[in-house]
Amino acid sequence: MPSPDISLAIFKLLRATFFDKNLRPVPFSLRPKAYVQSDPLDEYIFELLKSNLPYQCSKGSPLVSPDMVIYEKNISLKDNLNISKILGIEVKKLMRTNRMIARQSGLDYNSTPPCGKIRVYLQNNSAIDIRSFYIFVCQEQIEDRYILSSLVICDGNSINMDFDLYLKAVETRGKLIDLGTYADGMNRVRPMFVFPNPLGLNELDHAVSLIHENENLDQIDPDLKKIYKLNRNTQGKTNQFSIYRLKDDVSPDTFIEEINGYKVPYNRRTETQSRGKFKLPFLL
Repeated sequence: MPSPDISLAIFKLLRATFFDKNLRPVPFSLRPKAYVQSDPLDEYIFELLKSNLPYQCSKGSPLVSPDMVIYEKNISLKDNLNISKILGIEVKKLMRTNRMIARQSGLDYNSTPPCGKIRVYLQNNSAIDIRSFYIFVCQEQIEDRYILSSLVICDGNSINMDFDLYLKAVETRGKLIDLGTYADGMNRVRPMFVFPNPLGLNELDHAVSLIHENENLDQIDPDLKKIYKLNRNTQGKTNQFSIYRLKDDVSPDTFIEEINGYKVPYNRRTETQSRGKFKLPFLL
């Protein structure tokens, strides 16, 4: 039976698949990476959701955001398109460096900024705007297999709620043409967005967590336990999100703590760095 919240259904399925009852990572196999844009983990997660959830699942093509959309069977535009009906999912994979999550203070989101609302299109090319969540994982290799040592299902609104910024990035942009000596070059003026990385929080490492705007999700599902309140400050007000784990994964006497924001991207200067300099091994 469908869950009242698609993100919750995804959270419980991935927790049960990639970790055992003691929260130890379960090794799994991935196909070899076939070409630059392919991502075997994205495909693995998509097939997992498609095979085990009572929803329809559509996969995006390479270089198209989101990675997948999960939606209720027989969905209609007459429905309220909330997160019980349809949800966009983007997978973000990180690694470890010296036992620490890489890119703790800022993650490259490439040309599409993260957002809690995104735009997708129907077969007749008409647009609909839906909610968006992100799956952040730390993937590690053990011999010829892999494990996920950390996993967060994250409400996109906790990272960014500026839908206008998102639209400006994904809609048609101008580019510079007729460049160079022979006027046959061009500059796509392609943006590169860096936003916070939830796995950069030490509190979320080596755990399986769900970040959600609903502060009462544990009342909907008694398997959940709220362990953190995440505060995101903006223009003099605070947007608060709740961080949940399975009740069996935390101590019964765990109390709710507050986290004040994500780690801030480290390089916030207005100018870019110059290109790397090639140095010859001699002086003239």
